Amino acid sequence: MPGSPASTGSIYVHQRRGAAYRSKRPKTSPNATHVEVVGKIIYLRQNYHICPAKIAMYLRSTNDVDIAHSGVWRILQRLGMSRLPASQRYKHHDKRWKRYEKQLPATACRST
Repeated sequence: MPGSPASTGSIYVHQRRGAAYRSKRPKTSPNATHVEVVGKIIYLRQNYHICPAKIAMYLRSTNDVDIAHSGVWRILQRLGMSRLPASQRYKHHDKRWKRYEKQLPATACRST
């Protein structure tokens, strides 16, 4: 086939297969994070509401699992757990609600 971008060898291969589509997706992923580690990440996120960096630090110190915080974030992102609800997010001390009771002036307390 003159002017064809495909090589002759690949054309024969496609003809032999019947030009069927074959996915390029790998069948296995040997470097994937183990299911037990993913389970621990999910448990820590749901019960303790901690960030990916603290999850990675906790796993490194207690379970001898060496995983980067970016890997923890990717796992949480894939599972739809990357953002905590607004009520559970960390707020700086100066941005938190300050609750106090304001005293009324002495004149407002008296009834005449």
